[in-house]
Amino acid sequence: MRASTILRIALAIVSGTAANANAQSSGVDTIRLYSDGAGPSHIVRVGRTRAATGDVVAIVDPLLSAVRIFEVRDAASDETLATRISSRGACALPVSFRPWRIHSLSDKILIESMPDPGTAGYLVRPENLRTTVYSIDRATLAAGADTQVQAGAILDTQAWTPATAPPCGTVVSSGRPYAAAPERAVRGAKNPARTIILTNRPSALAPTEQLIVRSPADARYRMISARELEPAGGYRFVLTAEAARAESGTVNVTQRLLAFSAATRQPVRELRFDPSTIRSKLGQRPIAILSTGEVLVMGKAAGTGAVPVFKLFSCGRLMSALPTTTPLCDATQDTIAGRSSADLVAVSQTTPPAQEYAADEPRPTGSFNSQRIFANVAALAKFPFRVDTTRMPEACRVIQGCTVTGSSTNFVPIRGVRLTRGTFERTGVPYAQAGVPGDADRLMQATPAALSNALAAVRSGAGSQPGNLADGFEGDLGVDCSGLVQIAWNGRTAASRLSTASLGNFEGDLVCDAALPAPEYLRPGDALNTHTKQVNHVMLFASAMTLDGGNDEWLMLESSSSCDGVCWSVYDPSFFGGWELRRARGRSDVPCIRKRRKA
Repeated sequence: MRASTILRIALAIVSGTAANANAQSSGVDTIRLYSDGAGPSHIVRVGRTRAATGDVVAIVDPLLSAVRIFEVRDAASDETLATRISSRGACALPVSFRPWRIHSLSDKILIESMPDPGTAGYLVRPENLRTTVYSIDRATLAAGADTQVQAGAILDTQAWTPATAPPCGTVVSSGRPYAAAPERAVRGAKNPARTIILTNRPSALAPTEQLIVRSPADARYRMISARELEPAGGYRFVLTAEAARAESGTVNVTQRLLAFSAATRQPVRELRFDPSTIRSKLGQRPIAILSTGEVLVMGKAAGTGAVPVFKLFSCGRLMSALPTTTPLCDATQDTIAGRSSADLVAVSQTTPPAQEYAADEPRPTGSFNSQRIFANVAALAKFPFRVDTTRMPEACRVIQGCTVTGSSTNFVPIRGVRLTRGTFERTGVPYAQAGVPGDADRLMQATPAALSNALAAVRSGAGSQPGNLADGFEGDLGVDCSGLVQIAWNGRTAASRLSTASLGNFEGDLVCDAALPAPEYLRPGDALNTHTKQVNHVMLFASAMTLDGGNDEWLMLESSSSCDGVCWSVYDPSFFGGWELRRARGRSDVPCIRKRRKA
C-alpha cells in the first residue's frame, strides 16, 4: 500500500464552501484534515439541544480514540451547513477498542467492537465470534460539559491522551455479535435474495413495527444489507446496499437511503449515494438523520491545494427539496415503485459458480491452497507486539509525526503507540511501510526492549523503527497491506514485491492475469484491491457470513493503519464498492479465471 504522509492537524472547525443564495445548495464542513490512517467511522444523532434550536451529533474518530461532538443548528432556507455547525468538544474511547457497529437506543448509544475470531482465524464459525459493547448515555453526551469542551480543544494536539481524558461511557458487556443490539434482521422467506425484514425492540430509538425492505423488482439486484437509521418527522430511514448482477471484475454495489412512512410502513422516497466517495477511508456508518429529516453524510473533498480532507455534507431534507450541488447525493434513478410490498418478483439466490481447471491447464501440484495462504501469515496475525511508548520522543505524539535527522519524511507512529503513555500491547505485527518479508521477520525476532530502544532513537535517524505509517522511511519493521498479501501468496523475495497498483494491473508472478468476474467467485485467500486517488488498500477475503440473521458480512484479514497492523475485520460488502477482485496464481484448490476482465 502506498499512502500519503500524514499532514497537518486541525484545531478548530474549518469552514468549507461559502454561503450560497440557492436554497437547495448544501453546506460542507471539515471534520478533520486528511491523514494517513483511519477516517471517521460513524456518525449518529445524539438529541436536540437544550434550546431546541438544533441537534447534537457525535462522530467516532478511531485515529484519535475519540468521539467528536458537534451542534448543528436547524437550517433556514438560505443557510449552508458550514454556517450552522460548531464544536461542542470531545470524549475518549479506550485505545484498544475498535468501533464496528452503532446501535441506537432511546436513552443510550451502544458502540459494538469489531468481532474477533480468536485462534480459529478464517475457519471461525459465526457463533464463536466475540465482541465488546461500549455504552454512552445520550444525555451525558449532549450536555456539553466543561471537561468535554476542554478535551475538544486539545484533541488534535500531542496533549491528547485518551487514558486521562473524560471517557465517553463504559464497557457493559462482551459476547456474540449483535447480542446487545435492539434491532433484528431476517431474510424474507419467499424472496430471500431480494428481501430483508427489520424489527426493533422497545428499547430502540426507532419504532418497533416491522419494516419489509426490498431491492427493485427487475431481478437485477440482490439486497446485501439494510440498516435502519434515526427516525424523523413521521418517517423511518433505512440505508441499503444492493448488488447488481455484473461480471465486471469489481464489486458492483449501489447504496440508497430509503424513506418509509411510519404510518403505512411503505417506501415513499429514496436517495442514491456514491459508495466510492462515502467509503474511502471511512467506516461503517457514514450517514445520520437529524430530527428535522436533514441528511448528513461523511465524505471526502478537496482541501488546501490537492490535499483531500474529511468533511461533513448536507443532502438536505429527503422529504422536501433535495440539494443539487452535493457530490455525494443523487436523487435520480428512483426505484421506489419497484419496491412495493405487493410485488413478489423473485431474485434467484446466488450460488457459487463452478471453477474448474481446463483440460489444457492441469491442476498445479503441491498444496498452495486457502489453508496454506492463511498459514503463511498466521504468525503475523498472532504476533504479541509490546513496546514501551514512554521511550518515544513527545514531539512524535501528533498526527503528522516528527522530523528525523537526515530524512525528508517524518516518523509517524501508529495510533496505539502515539496515544499510549506506558506499555502498548496488541496482537498482530504492527503496520509499517516496510520491506517484505525481511523486515517483518526481523520484527518478530526482536525483543520488546529492542523495539522500545529503537522507538527512543527514532529522531536520530536510526533504522528498525516499529509501526511507522509514513511513506519512504527506510528500515521500518512491520508489514503493510500489500506486504501481507505478498507473504500470504508465497512471495518471499524482493522481486515478487506486490503493491496495490501492480495487483490492479495484473503485474508479477503472484497474481492471476485475469480478474475474478464477480464477488460470487471469491474463495478464502482471494484478495480485494483498490488503488485510487482517494485510497490504496488490499485485503484477504476469508469468508462470507450472516451474523444478525439478515445482512451479509465478509470476514477479512488485513494490515491496516485503522487497527495498527495485522488484524481480522468484518465488513459490510458495500464497503468494497468498486474494489477489484484478484486471485493468487498457481492455487491447487481453485484455478485462475481464464477470461480477462474487460477494460
